[in-house]
Amino acid sequence: MLLVTMSTNHLKVKGRALTSEKPVPTVPLTAAQFTHIELWKPRSSRSCSGQQLAYPHSSSGCSNRRRRVGRRKQHCLVLKEHRGLLSSFLKMAGVSSCMKYSMFVFNFLFWVCGSVILGVSIWIRVSKDAQEELGIDNSLFAGVDLLIAVGSIIMVLGFLGCCGAIKESRCMLLLFFIGLLLILILQVTGGILGAVYRSKIETSLNTTLMDSVNLLQSNTEQAKQFQETFQKFQTENKCCGLVNGLADWGNNVHTAIGSCQCEPKGEEANLCILSNNRYIYKTVCKEAIIKYLQDHMLIIMGIAFGLAVIEILGLGFSMSLYCQIQRK
Repeated sequence: MLLVTMSTNHLKVKGRALTSEKPVPTVPLTAAQFTHIELWKPRSSRSCSGQQLAYPHSSSGCSNRRRRVGRRKQHCLVLKEHRGLLSSFLKMAGVSSCMKYSMFVFNFLFWVCGSVILGVSIWIRVSKDAQEELGIDNSLFAGVDLLIAVGSIIMVLGFLGCCGAIKESRCMLLLFFIGLLLILILQVTGGILGAVYRSKIETSLNTTLMDSVNLLQSNTEQAKQFQETFQKFQTENKCCGLVNGLADWGNNVHTAIGSCQCEPKGEEANLCILSNNRYIYKTVCKEAIIKYLQDHMLIIMGIAFGLAVIEILGLGFSMSLYCQIQRK
């Protein structure tokens, strides 16, 4: 708290009077009140010597002669020696520490998530053991490459946010804001396009499945890797073939017959159909894939909504901190 003594033409700061006139009792001002003293510019061409501040309750300008209006006195504050004190105080109050460190923690977690995504994606991309364990073949490498790009972008944005918050760099905060805004726009655009062109997405899915059927009938090394992975999928989901059942395997039917067979007794009785003197699963794997996507659509939408909320919070934090630094 600062003690400011008001008189007709003098100021007392920290108990030391700037003029020799007799001071009136000191008036305590809090830090918040001190920062709200406004710079005053006199209406007339003549002004008080030095830079002047008008007392908040004053209704007229400051002149060289003392004037009285009723019981009120007009006061003029001359702050020649103490302008640096006011300036430094305003700078200290410019940036909220809570906002600053909240922004740092948020972006640090953002950076950690990007690092995890990038590290796991690179590990899957280069490790043969990981590809065999997770059942990932060359046809899924495009998705892995996309995750590598996403992880890299998240890491860069997290770095910009952390450094921009700690260093109070408007440039870094602005880059972070623009990058996060672009991601949010792409995310919303993708959701809208997915809803509008749903039928085309189903057509594209059917085309992809037909290409996979060709792999089931081929004998190349890439096709054999896909066939091994798909046999595990058939066993786990109790289905056979992709689109047309067992016929999708063509001349490789002897390879798939083991994973397509089912027991016509017990719980699997309703899942079996007789084909070439063998009981196989009557459900094609296309239906299992669509059912899997439908069952997990709510989870996917929840994840997308959660990401959107996090991105909006990041935009709000960064812009608020940017404005505080600019006012400083």
